[in-house]
Amino acid sequence: DVLRDPIPHSRNLCGVIDVLDFPIDPPHASNVQRGGTDFGVFRQRYGKFHAGEDWGGPNGQPNLGTAVYSIGHGVVTYAQPLGWGRDQGVVIVQHNYEDGTPVLSFYGHLDPDTVVLQAGDCVARGDLVGQIGQPRSSPHLHFEVRTQAPYATLTGYWPEDPTTQGWLPPSQYIWGQRLASAPGVRWVQPPSASFSARAVGEIISGTVALVVGEELVALDANTGRGEPLALPELAENGLTTAVVSTNDTLFVADGRRQVYAYALPDLTLRWAATVPPAVRPALFPLPHGGLLVATPNHLL
Repeated sequence: DVLRDPIPHSRNLCGVIDVLDFPIDPPHASNVQRGGTDFGVFRQRYGKFHAGEDWGGPNGQPNLGTAVYSIGHGVVTYAQPLGWGRDQGVVIVQHNYEDGTPVLSFYGHLDPDTVVLQAGDCVARGDLVGQIGQPRSSPHLHFEVRTQAPYATLTGYWPEDPTTQGWLPPSQYIWGQRLASAPGVRWVQPPSASFSARAVGEIISGTVALVVGEELVALDANTGRGEPLALPELAENGLTTAVVSTNDTLFVADGRRQVYAYALPDLTLRWAATVPPAVRPALFPLPHGGLLVATPNHLL
């Protein structure tokens, strides 16, 4: 069981992170419709990027007065009923991993009367930190996960990409930590907003090939570390698709209608062929080393 009560010790008197929950309707926020989607969004009104996420209450319930909970075990570093003035109360909690690495959770727009925690208080995962109040805008929780400013409210917005200054995408971070803490999980790689990664297959024992953008990446399945595969034939034209066959062959299509076959595990080139034009041909390995190439108008 990965869930543990906070156990004080010399370095972390309020315990360490076991699992992180969501701040509303924990642990999964499964009944919350609004939340987890607007981190890093540029707001014309402020001329800056949103450094957190705006959360509403569970479906069918008013936002005002919704209970807000600590996402994990930790120590309160800041708690003020009017920490944001007219935009109401703020609580900041520092959570520490077993190796001492800290991460902060930030809860803004809280009803001032419900901010009763004080700096130095210990909170456990799921403890109440306050309720959603009535800021100048409509009632909602402003929620951040960050690695800087444990004693400062800041403004909730930043002139550039917030991730460059220590803010983290809150929901993505929490889901990643929840997955990483599950039994049997060795590592978790966060997804990229700009492109997706697709698994191709095992190319060497313990190493999996991924198509990432226009690159072929070799990923160590034990550590999660990845390195681009340096295939000279792809240096200029990039990659569109790849597949591994059952007879230890890696097939790759590039951006200039070329298909290459590489022997595994040493990645020596077996053959190359030109195929009809296609934005992204589909490659289907055949028994005994053959390959079917499908384009919109041809099967080869």
